[in-house]
Amino acid sequence: MNKTRFKKLNVSIAALCLGLALSSTSWAKTANCQVEEGGKLSFKGQCEFILHENGSFSLQNADSTKALLREIMSLNVDITQPNVAEVSDSLTYGNYTQWGAAQRSKTDKSCWVGNDFRICARATK
Repeated sequence: MNKTRFKKLNVSIAALCLGLALSSTSWAKTANCQVEEGGKLSFKGQCEFILHENGSFSLQNADSTKALLREIMSLNVDITQPNVAEVSDSLTYGNYTQWGAAQRSKTDKSCWVGNDFRICARATK
């Protein structure tokens, strides 16, 4: 293989790898978050909104060394189909628990509602 062709191949491979890395990268943004459990407010304030693939997202404390609430480091909303998600949490000691299925609220699109919980994340202004 000649040197010019080899250089073009290396550049193409590098561009492909960079594109794949960027396409799977999540990004974080500060949001106004609210979590209700059993009809009671558990958390209200600023948090980090971390967007993942297909609209799924996680919420965590703006200070990533602190829990979002109790021993919960992050809440994860994994989109399974349009307007439907599975919600789980990640705990301080590495385990996680399932919260269950949630539907996107018809009246407030920034909220996801499950049987006994409601999770909302709104862009800060």
